[in-house]
Amino acid sequence: MTLHCAVMKHKKVYFGWHRFDKQPRGPTNGDKPMPLSYGCSTSRNHSVPVLNAKGLELNGVRVGFEKSSSNAVMEAFSVVLFALIGGVLLVPGECDEVVDVPGVMFELLMGHMAELSYRLDSMTKQMEELELRQQKQMTTQMEKLEHRLETRLVKQIDALVRKIEHMDQTAGLYRVVGPDGLLRTVYRETVDIDSLGHGWTVIQRRTSGALNFDRPWLDYQNGFGDVEGDHWLGLEMIRSIISTGERHELLVVLETAYNEVGYAHYDDFQMGDERDKYRLNSLGSYSGNAGDSLRYHEGSAFSTKDRDNDNNNMNCAEYYHGGWWFHRCLNSFLNGRYNSDADTSGIVWKSNIILAPFKKTTMMIRSHTSSNDATS
Repeated sequence: MTLHCAVMKHKKVYFGWHRFDKQPRGPTNGDKPMPLSYGCSTSRNHSVPVLNAKGLELNGVRVGFEKSSSNAVMEAFSVVLFALIGGVLLVPGECDEVVDVPGVMFELLMGHMAELSYRLDSMTKQMEELELRQQKQMTTQMEKLEHRLETRLVKQIDALVRKIEHMDQTAGLYRVVGPDGLLRTVYRETVDIDSLGHGWTVIQRRTSGALNFDRPWLDYQNGFGDVEGDHWLGLEMIRSIISTGERHELLVVLETAYNEVGYAHYDDFQMGDERDKYRLNSLGSYSGNAGDSLRYHEGSAFSTKDRDNDNNNMNCAEYYHGGWWFHRCLNSFLNGRYNSDADTSGIVWKSNIILAPFKKTTMMIRSHTSSNDATS
């Protein structure tokens, strides 16, 4: 009997079979040849190959040999054919036992399944790690995107603020909320005086005698005239603008008939409400070249010809034909009669070193914040 040894993967599986010449050796089953001498499979579904002198038979298919073939050729052919059928490589060798080939195949199948399961677990783990990395990358990308969007938004807001500030610097008409909560039109001016710059809201302007300033209390309280020309903005409107909690400045600009310009700047302009008779509570520090004529009126209430709130026995507003913060009458008075003669019945700024009559007066206010923006 010739024995052969099979090598399958990393395991050695031993097979043995009888080699037949003309007459088979060993037990026979009638005319049927002796099957390969390995143990029978426990599964009914497994097919058992039969090898004899006539050839090899598997599932009713017979591969025959010529009688003249040598034993060596038959053995070699049978070894190769069996290897192809069994999916193993057979090599000559010594065998100690007979093995159930279908059972070994099942064991190998289970091994393959275990290996596939291990690979599947490994792939699952790799997929989880990949998903985690992708989530981290997406999170990082989202954070970067949010940062870029936030940066872009901040830049756009800054640009909008600068645009608004630039618009605020431009002379012209503006809409602001009035004391009644409604929008009121004001005129903002720019001045070419030292570093005083822009952002000034005009509260009084005189350029001609066309507009009468000798008016009653309600007119001075609510305002009159055209904000683009001669006008008085109104005590209530002035009070509304300066009551924002910020410090405000007052700028008085005077222009003579000889085109000479003087100004008086006060860095803390404060005025009371109607109950306090719109008292000129504070002016702050003075700077300028026109003189500090308004200082005399600091602490005085506002008076008109029909509302005498001054500290004089006579009605200064009635006498000088206009409303003002009269004390014991005046040291300055920009709402007097507009004329070309420099007398006490007209526009007065007594500390003015220039004696020529004034052809233009402007009173303006702005917040201290706007002052910082103008000088930065």
